[in-house]
Amino acid sequence: MKGEIFEPALFAVGLALLPLLCWGPAWIRVAVRVSAGYLLLLSLPSLLLKRLSKRLGGGLESCSGLPGGGRLIGYAERSLVYLAFLMAWLGFVARDTVVQLISYVIAGKAIFRFPVASGKGQGGGRVDARACAELYIFGTFVSLALAVLISMLAVWWP
Repeated sequence: MKGEIFEPALFAVGLALLPLLCWGPAWIRVAVRVSAGYLLLLSLPSLLLKRLSKRLGGGLESCSGLPGGGRLIGYAERSLVYLAFLMAWLGFVARDTVVQLISYVIAGKAIFRFPVASGKGQGGGRVDARACAELYIFGTFVSLALAVLISMLAVWWP
């Protein structure tokens, strides 16, 4: 429920900041680019995934779990990806470290979700365990792909 208002508001603020990229000294343009990129990073994948999951089969409402947990995990994983790109851009880490971090995020999610996705954990007797696992994998892929794309545009765009 809260995401229905929160995410479009973040998206609108992120878009509203974009015209400021053509104004002011370089440090203001960099601050605006980093801020707008982060706001778009949080909101755009969530909005897109919400629409796609409804189109693909009604969403994850039938899958058990913490209410809003997937959204919070998505925010955290995209924030980690954005932070890695930002640190590589600032020269704190090498660029190949970004790829390693993304690999760790994917591996960590797979390890913690494997028992549920394979039907051996909580809710193993559910008929829709495979559908939930497929939506979970699809959501992770789309979320991380958009996180990488938005991070690259926000951080490394000239």
